[in-house]
Amino acid sequence: MNDANLTTHEQDIRPSLGQILDGYQRLDYKVHNAIAEFVDNSTASYYLNKDKLKDFFGEDYILRIDINYNELEGTHGSLEIIDNAYGMDKNSFDNAVTISRRPVNQGGRNEYGMGLKTAASWFGKIWELKSQRPGTKNEISTKVNINELIENHENSISIIERDGIYNNFSTYLKITSLNRKITRNDLKKIKEELESIYRKDLLSKRIEIFVNGEKCKYSEPEYYIDKENENENIIYKLNFNEIVQFEDNIYPISGTIGILAKGKYANAGFTLFRRGRVIIGGNGKNYKPSKIFHSSNSFRSLRLYGEINLDTFPITQSKNNFDWDSYGLEDAFIDKMYEISKEYAKKCDNLRVSKNSKVDDKENIKQVAYDYFQPITKSTNTNISIYPDLESYKELTNLNETGYSIKITEPASGFHEISSTSGNSYTVEVLFYRDPYDVLYVFEDGNDLTNDSFKVKINLAFPLFNELNSDITFQKTLHNIIVTLALSEKISINRSTYKTPSGKALVEHQLFRYLFNENIKEVSINSFDVSQN
Repeated sequence: MNDANLTTHEQDIRPSLGQILDGYQRLDYKVHNAIAEFVDNSTASYYLNKDKLKDFFGEDYILRIDINYNELEGTHGSLEIIDNAYGMDKNSFDNAVTISRRPVNQGGRNEYGMGLKTAASWFGKIWELKSQRPGTKNEISTKVNINELIENHENSISIIERDGIYNNFSTYLKITSLNRKITRNDLKKIKEELESIYRKDLLSKRIEIFVNGEKCKYSEPEYYIDKENENENIIYKLNFNEIVQFEDNIYPISGTIGILAKGKYANAGFTLFRRGRVIIGGNGKNYKPSKIFHSSNSFRSLRLYGEINLDTFPITQSKNNFDWDSYGLEDAFIDKMYEISKEYAKKCDNLRVSKNSKVDDKENIKQVAYDYFQPITKSTNTNISIYPDLESYKELTNLNETGYSIKITEPASGFHEISSTSGNSYTVEVLFYRDPYDVLYVFEDGNDLTNDSFKVKINLAFPLFNELNSDITFQKTLHNIIVTLALSEKISINRSTYKTPSGKALVEHQLFRYLFNENIKEVSINSFDVSQN
């Protein structure tokens, strides 16, 4: 090839400021994650300047952060974040609005220096920032209009300083021309998530967070108390300070592990903190490595709980996860937590259901027994014969996956004559049992097309029952749904025109779905309460 035929030119591939800010709206944020960026800035300002704030305001000073959404202002409403923290001087203000410039002190929660720009631009096209230090009368402000920056190809913004201004806030941020509407459910979710993420701040009573005027609150979990010891009650809660050694680095970890007083899948697990705020965890989102918690049906997945501080562990820029899974640090952490928590995990496996819980199970069975198939029948006058032997219990002993003996109580079966929506009559045996490692329910009928009886085994130790053990209405509804599923499966087998080479009927999924929808419709329409019986 002749080089004389080649031409070259220089291409400027740098995006403009407006394009960069506009691109932030496509970040993988949730609404509460973006809000948390602003709260991180406010709380970081508080912790880094706590002594100065107390000197100025007095010992009774409390940091207050207000998050206000006005759905009636502008496109999709407007969002305000106001705090009375330490505010910003000229240098820190310049840092806060400059792309990719980190704060001078990177030991706080706003270490990357990206949160304000990314979250504000994710929320809306226009944002206005004002700030001043307590005790001064110098206000610094700017207004960023992303569309104008793009249109005018501008790469700078105007920062204004005003003297003689006395504000009742330290930092004020207002976002308009929102990219997305914030719904009532979003506001509820924001409050719930902030209560979880900043639980330690809220429990300190030195920081208050309000969402549209509603104060965020958090209550500490209740731990299991063993009252079998005559001399003292043992509270299953352990404080620890350990280190994780990985490659050439040492990572301190500390916190608390324990056993919850009430087992609930959504509450159990480890909540992982960094610098006092939650990175992983919250309602239904706690960290549950399988090496420690085993299956989702295990007792430890319902009762084992921990709050763990990982202040030196690396995190992602969005602060919604630890940056540790690609090079083995997470595995080292799990190994250490396995050692710390193994005794409590064993204790969870061996905890027995209380006597009261057994009574509750028995009473719940009694209340739902009369409801199983009555709602499924088309006529409320259909006769139903029910023969539950609720007083008969069969004692079973199983070994769980860790090899510890668990005692399981199994109420005897109840037989029900029913008439389904297909017009055929079936006899079903409903069997209740407890096995925390088994499935929700089992359908058994031998795949016999000539047999109009079948069996449904309902697992009362499945997490759905454990989470709402005291909610009889929920349990009755779930029982009805399970038996309706089994009934639909039975009818599908009887109507099937396809068989396996061995002669077993194949269930057609369209037919099964149709039958379930029809049967459950009858449940919804004709369901009745017999709790007074």
